[in-house]
Amino acid sequence: MQRSTGSMDRASGIRRERLYAAAPAVVVALGLIWPSAAFADTGSESSTGRALDWKPCVQVAQGWDQQDKATECAILEVPLVYARPDGRKTRIAVSRIKASDPAKRRGALFINPGGPGAEGLAEPRDVRASEMHDLGKQFDLIGFDIRGTGFSDKPGCPELAFDNFPQPPGGLTGKERMAFLDKTYGKALATCANKDPDFSKSMTTVNAAKDMDQIRAALGEKKISYFGKSWGTALGASYRSQFDSRVDRMLLDSVLASWQSVDDAEAQLAAIQKLYQDFTAWMAERNDRLGFGRTAAEVSKKLLDLRTELETHPRGNVTADTFNSHLLSPRARWASAAQALSDIVAGKTPKDAPSPHPAVPTGNAPEHGFGQPMQDEDIEFVLRGVNCNGAPGQRDFEAGWEQSQKDKQKYPVAGYAGGGAMQCSGWPFPGQHEQLTKGTSPLQLFGHAFESNTVLPWAQQMKQTVGGSLSIIKDDVHVSLQGLTTPSKDAVAFLTGQSGPFERSYNGKTIPDLQ
Repeated sequence: MQRSTGSMDRASGIRRERLYAAAPAVVVALGLIWPSAAFADTGSESSTGRALDWKPCVQVAQGWDQQDKATECAILEVPLVYARPDGRKTRIAVSRIKASDPAKRRGALFINPGGPGAEGLAEPRDVRASEMHDLGKQFDLIGFDIRGTGFSDKPGCPELAFDNFPQPPGGLTGKERMAFLDKTYGKALATCANKDPDFSKSMTTVNAAKDMDQIRAALGEKKISYFGKSWGTALGASYRSQFDSRVDRMLLDSVLASWQSVDDAEAQLAAIQKLYQDFTAWMAERNDRLGFGRTAAEVSKKLLDLRTELETHPRGNVTADTFNSHLLSPRARWASAAQALSDIVAGKTPKDAPSPHPAVPTGNAPEHGFGQPMQDEDIEFVLRGVNCNGAPGQRDFEAGWEQSQKDKQKYPVAGYAGGGAMQCSGWPFPGQHEQLTKGTSPLQLFGHAFESNTVLPWAQQMKQTVGGSLSIIKDDVHVSLQGLTTPSKDAVAFLTGQSGPFERSYNGKTIPDLQ
């Protein structure tokens, strides 16, 4: 794909446990054991007499961790199209772990892991197991699967299974090959989108925020707190822009840009290239052991010359693409990546390899299960649907190809994998950016100084657009907040009302050295 400002990294952003329902080729009713929950009016400040019908997730969710007895699950019907509130409905899956200290209960804390398309039902359990576990004392922790994902209603999209895509014929130029892939992907995406146009058009950040407010009303809460990560920060910003008076406190980690544009992608590419430059400087400081060169420039020349050689003469499984992936290793993997590069230079098979795509656990289906695990192609469809409905451009192959060639010249490592395939090729509906607004409810942002997924300039842009305070963690780890002790304690203090928003700097994870 051509450069993308989406927040899900296919190698690491998809959640560890995809325990949810794959669907046939239409939006499905999931065969729940609950009666459908009554529709809660978004316009009301609370909803009484419309309580969600909670069941232990372990009893109703296929593949759920059998040791988890605390998480409850329920289903809520919401309007598919909010302009037609009495029309067709779609169902949203919700999870909850109740506050462990009811006497000090502050309210409900909604949590979203990002994506868009990452399943959220396990988030309450994950937060309770993290450095932010104290939130579970004062809050009912609320997870949810946005429309199109997990246990929520969704169209099946087997057409987007990449393993089933036809391969380009031989003898094509680079541009011809990419044009073939772009056309193939676009056709599959259009086929999926046109199965149920109303549902496809409804997959937007704005609607996901409205769905959140439906959950709030069904819970009977006048206000909610919110913890969003990655794309979940865009969801939080949308909710606050639409429903600022219903926000108690909001915390956003690894912040997405306030809108997606070419400039946003430029900032991402620049951060990735800077990561590579820092890596070559780190290797130069260890030249006595690595032998790549005494300066970053010498190291880079040697590495890029070898990459050029691998383009025409791969060494077994080591291709130019896999070699380049080592060059983009995060700081935590610099030592192992440097060893892998040394092995390749020496003609050896490297022991270290780029992180593989995580496996999908299967689990055992309980008697009243929701269905089969969610497939990668379903996640891909939601990722594209939400992003394309929110992006006016990214559909012109020729423009994408031209831009990708400029990227390769300006960012020779970060832009190496680009090729002009547009992430919204084939999407049959127009996109429109959401206009976010400043709010008054307490908002705390966390950015990461060296991150190359959701880059720090995006967090700075979001702060300028919607307000709030921004703290910076000096690491390159996506959504690392809840795994770091000191910033997590400060985040918990903010969400529980023990402190106001703050602007601080934190040291993140250190770089492992050569063994």
